[in-house]
Amino acid sequence: DDVNALKRFENKQYKALYLNGHSTAQREYLLGLFAENNALDGVLYSFRDPNSTYITNWNNATTLDRSNYIPKKLPNDEEEYRTIRDRFKQDDWWTDSFYNINVETNVNWKDYDCRLITEKWMKSILYYTPSFNIGDYHGLETYQKSLGFENYAGYLVKSYDHIKDWKLRCKTFVENFKDTPIPTQSDWQFLMGIAEHNYHHLHEEYIPNLLKTFENTLEKVVDKSS
Repeated sequence: DDVNALKRFENKQYKALYLNGHSTAQREYLLGLFAENNALDGVLYSFRDPNSTYITNWNNATTLDRSNYIPKKLPNDEEEYRTIRDRFKQDDWWTDSFYNINVETNVNWKDYDCRLITEKWMKSILYYTPSFNIGDYHGLETYQKSLGFENYAGYLVKSYDHIKDWKLRCKTFVENFKDTPIPTQSDWQFLMGIAEHNYHHLHEEYIPNLLKTFENTLEKVVDKSS
């Protein structure tokens, strides 16, 4: 029943769901651009824990008053500490939204060319929701496709993915989002076919392969230590 509700075209009330927890440079800058470009119309968004340390990133994106946009909490949100909220399950937000906006942050800790995908990316697959994905590195969408997932690029406008410059990539991201229309009912059925593929690929291919890689690596470590 939950899956049917997520896929039901008639349930959709918002163009996109856009969840932000605590402040990061990426989140503050991108939300500022969304505000500056009037791109938040029809978007169900949150920003729970703003930190004044990052206000410069907001100001680099817009001259609009930050306090008019954040903090912002969604109905029936979790009140506990952010690690609990990150794992909080709220079906209604996803059921009501056509798309998801996912901002990956702080992933250059190992290698500037690394492509780390997190629970934020995985939620859009679990909730059958076509997603726009951006991080402070380019090629995230292309990387996900290399893992066997379809990234909806045949319908969602994603020219931002190959742009190396962070600020230009963000500006193009907002433009791409605005240029992507709310789907017709027939388009939605097409998108749900992709969502179905991604859901099954996650559970039947991607996660089992990850477990196999972990087991093989663990065996090698044990063999070397014995």
